[in-house]
Amino acid sequence: MPRVATVRNSKTGTLQVWRKQAYVQEVSHPLLSPSDEGTNVQSDALGWSENDFVSPDSCHQAYNKRNLKQSNMKKIFIMSIITMLSSLFSCQAQNKGYKSLSADDYEKAIADTTVIRLDVRTAEEFADGHIRGAINIDVLKSDFEKKATATLPKSKTIAVNCRSGKRSKNAAAILTKNGYQVIELDSGFNGWLAAGKEIVKK
Repeated sequence: MPRVATVRNSKTGTLQVWRKQAYVQEVSHPLLSPSDEGTNVQSDALGWSENDFVSPDSCHQAYNKRNLKQSNMKKIFIMSIITMLSSLFSCQAQNKGYKSLSADDYEKAIADTTVIRLDVRTAEEFADGHIRGAINIDVLKSDFEKKATATLPKSKTIAVNCRSGKRSKNAAAILTKNGYQVIELDSGFNGWLAAGKEIVKK
């Protein structure tokens, strides 16, 4: 490990050494002479030239300054990554054209009576239990897009749910492509049930 040393007592052959671990250590050096006192040894570790005088205090200050600079560079790098990822996810969220909501937020959204509730599961799943007021159009059917665009008004927000959140996102993408304003239940009907929300059965 490179180190910076200042000769403190050449008569006894002693160097006072500043190491990376940030402590001062006395080490013997058999080749020292009286003329060496106050000079530095192996100062390249912190960027000093061979002719610079290096005291323990200046070593300490330079080491701390170097560490601070490295720490700041790391923080800047991490913040840049976070900013980049946030922008990426934000762009992705905007590009998909619809909003994915938690069960609580979905419940608040559909409390607006102008919002149309759409369940895109199968008829059998729908009959076993669904969100009150929802209509059923199976997204897995080949005529889903045709039925949906013929049934749903574009002047109103469409709130979509399926069983786990996968089919609802597919349906939301189809509806968004057709000019609808769409929100979807991110965790699906399963998440709605787990949150203790109201359901009804046919």
